[in-house]
Amino acid sequence: MAAIPGSGNTSVTFTHTFDLAKYVDRALDLEKWNPGSYIVGDKVTWNEFAEIAEAAKGVKCHGP
Repeated sequence: MAAIPGSGNTSVTFTHTFDLAKYVDRALDLEKWNPGSYIVGDKVTWNEFAEIAEAAKGVKCHGP
């Protein structure tokens, strides 16, 4: 059973570790760094995340 915080409708952003590693690797090759750098991930709610996990695993993992 998944522990979903609150109603589960709060948005969260996920970034895959491979994507983050690729970003850092390329940033380290820059001759000059800007004062700010950004990386964007996938934004979903906790309920949507649970649905994705259920579909991937083939089992129900949260609430009724």
